[in-house]
Amino acid sequence: AGEVYVLGLTMGMTTQILEFAPGSNGDVAPQGDIMGSLTGLNGSTGIALDKAGDIWVANLGSSTITEYRPAATGNALPMLTIEGTGQGEFNPYRLTFDAAGNLWVSSLFGPLTEYSAASLQQKNLRPMALAPIATVTSSAVPGGRGIAVDPLGGVHVIDLQHVFGFAPGTPSGNATPAEVINPFAFDELSLSADPAGRLYVSSAFEVDEFNYSATGNAVPAATIAGPATALGGQEDIAVSPPAPLTFSGLTAFQLTHGATYRIPLGVTGGVAPYHFTVSSGKLPPGMSVASDGSLTGTPTSTGSAGATVKVTDSALPTARSTTETLKVS
Repeated sequence: AGEVYVLGLTMGMTTQILEFAPGSNGDVAPQGDIMGSLTGLNGSTGIALDKAGDIWVANLGSSTITEYRPAATGNALPMLTIEGTGQGEFNPYRLTFDAAGNLWVSSLFGPLTEYSAASLQQKNLRPMALAPIATVTSSAVPGGRGIAVDPLGGVHVIDLQHVFGFAPGTPSGNATPAEVINPFAFDELSLSADPAGRLYVSSAFEVDEFNYSATGNAVPAATIAGPATALGGQEDIAVSPPAPLTFSGLTAFQLTHGATYRIPLGVTGGVAPYHFTVSSGKLPPGMSVASDGSLTGTPTSTGSAGATVKVTDSALPTARSTTETLKVS
């Protein structure tokens, strides 16, 4: 979880997917790629990941959308290939998923289309047509160069110099954007959002990470750039979701009366920072769980006790939580 996937150029055309390890920063080489004649990648312009981690790509060159397994590498066949229904022009440019698992697609010269999560469960080696469940047009938006759905369900679309925001639940038809951000200093822009409140922006030769709240001339929190990255003229970017929130440390402790302790409770996955509380039971007198998740204090009596500790992460729009019972003697 946390891998960054970027569409890259080969032979002057975007037909390659580069995979970077979680936390990549600076001049780092990709840890894998998808490329070859069997992949179906053809003038690829958009990339996104679903909840299962499957990789979805918009191929403007062949007017198709292709799906790949998370572990796919090399000359991999797609799991599913979507083509147009024949009703209107089908020129997929960017794509993203909302919280319900529905696929949103922007077109270079057309509307935004939404496909249901249920329809995407079909797998077929041959190209197949899927009918969208919603189609949003807007005379204010000349074409979608980039698309992202924020944690609250708002749909954001980018053209060459502006960001247009549509409110959650915008119906089909000719909709008016709820917000417009301009101007951008970029010629072309792609973006992806994650549940941690981070926005990833891909420009010609680098990937920059910003907070959702960043405005104006903000400094990136991290930048992937340099010769080893193989970045150059990439089209789009996608970020895999965080791993499930779990306790990973000790759950049973033997403490000595009168000794002072500060023992971290191991937690992995989810979105930091974490928040800890005792949801039931009691710890021995003198002991408590600190806000940073440490079992801390000095036991003032002997005996055994048990308590259930709850950890909650900072994911948007809804925080995740899990519990673990601690036994202390």
